[in-house]
Amino acid sequence: MITQKNYERARNDPEFAQEFLDRIQLNRLERYVSKVVYNPFQETRTEMSTIYPLYANAMGIIGRRSRVLVYPWAFSEAFYPSVDDFLSNLFYHEGLHAKENFHGVLLAAHLNNIENPEIKGIAIAKADLRALVNQAVHFNTRNSNKYMGEVRRRITKFKGYLRSKGVEVR
Repeated sequence: MITQKNYERARNDPEFAQEFLDRIQLNRLERYVSKVVYNPFQETRTEMSTIYPLYANAMGIIGRRSRVLVYPWAFSEAFYPSVDDFLSNLFYHEGLHAKENFHGVLLAAHLNNIENPEIKGIAIAKADLRALVNQAVHFNTRNSNKYMGEVRRRITKFKGYLRSKGVEVR
């Protein structure tokens, strides 16, 4: 069982982070996620990312499970004050990316082949907006106001970006 105490320990002890992640029961997400891995070497302001299979470019991505990489920022109280906020992001944001990769919605493997940075940026923004909206749909009483506010702020930001590029957004 994952508890707030476990999360705080992982926050304060990077050596415990992978063990914390290994304790998370992925349940329905196991169909789309092969593993959740701690990567302490990410230096940018990213909390988590979904990585499609390395062999996806050659073999296609549809039907293949992704990995979710978790970076030190994910254990920051600034992003996820509670374990429920952390898990919400893992399941409803990164989980949606993994599901879309599995079903070929985003065709993430093809993003590497997009040479036009504006088109690539729009594709990524649309995918992140879908994941953020999915997070918001799954808010519950265990999520902190800080977390819910940050997700809503990001939704507004991505909608504004897409509208500025001439993309219709609901």
